Amino acid sequence: MEFDKFYSSSVGMLRILKFMLISWDIIKPSEHGKGIGRKLTQHRIQHIHTRPDIETIVVRTSQHTYKFYEKMGFKLLKVEKDYWAKGFDLYEMEQPNKKL
Repeated sequence: MEFDKFYSSSVGMLRILKFMLISWDIIKPSEHGKGIGRKLTQHRIQHIHTRPDIETIVVRTSQHTYKFYEKMGFKLLKVEKDYWAKGFDLYEMEQPNKKL
């Protein structure tokens, strides 16, 4: 019963914040450079554009992939060293949601 209360509370809080988080995609190295990651990310962004309640799209990634998201229009907000693990820094990025 307590879990249900916590879960409902979390959902409500996300609605108030009005952002959508894009999680990582991991593409096999042999498939890099073929546009798969770009197409997956574009598809998710287009889906988010249909949500008028979402104001901002957020990506939390690493130093290894943040340039990819820059090309997709995301702006770097902050870097936190060794956030994910030693040698894997947090790169927090965002872009406004351009609603359709």
